[in-house]
Amino acid sequence: MIELNTDFLQDLLFPKRCVHCRRWGQFLCEQCLREIEFLTEQFCPVCGKTAVLGLPHPRCENNQRHRRNQSHLDQIHSLCWYRGPVRSLINQFKFKPTVQSLTETFEFLMRRGLVAEDTQIWEEATVTAVPLHDTSQRERGFNQAQLLTQILSQITNLPERFDLLIKSRPTLRQSGLDKPARQQNTHGVFNTRSNLANPIPTRIIIVDDVYTTGSTLNECARVLKEKLGVSAVYGFTFARG
Repeated sequence: MIELNTDFLQDLLFPKRCVHCRRWGQFLCEQCLREIEFLTEQFCPVCGKTAVLGLPHPRCENNQRHRRNQSHLDQIHSLCWYRGPVRSLINQFKFKPTVQSLTETFEFLMRRGLVAEDTQIWEEATVTAVPLHDTSQRERGFNQAQLLTQILSQITNLPERFDLLIKSRPTLRQSGLDKPARQQNTHGVFNTRSNLANPIPTRIIIVDDVYTTGSTLNECARVLKEKLGVSAVYGFTFARG
């Protein structure tokens, strides 16, 4: 009896095509892979200017103590710029039915882009995802942030946990909204579960696909700190807009 390779059958029945240029062969062809712009520096979560390891500047931390330009994130780390092939990859990842098969592509890029020195502050942290509202979760059948969280957990050997946050009501899509509208759109939509298992992590990495204004991650960090007493919340996104 002849045994057929399952990968061969998968490629035969559902051939891969580059999500950006539409060439056949891979979900991300070699040419488009070379166009991906990995971040060579990180940015302060408060003012958005270049900052070592994506940590707040001392002056920004002082401003926060006076309630000016407040951020609840203790760090923000992103891998790529949200443009070109990365934009196409994430749009396919979020809204197309082939999403599950793209996880290997994301894992490859995350392993390539993560630098140990940049993530040293994450020691002993727990990884979690920005939650979707139940309606969106049912419509999509998955949470793209949770899939990225699972990949990050595998790469870093950090524990993952998905019972910490819930999204209590649906929101408008953030794309197309300006910063004040994004903040209004996300304010008060996240909460914690009432039956959480102990212990509660003291350091958490909250994962999402794209960082633009930081409104979503910042609101998640606020809830984690104010309602669960988490001491440090770090933001991680695959891309930065």
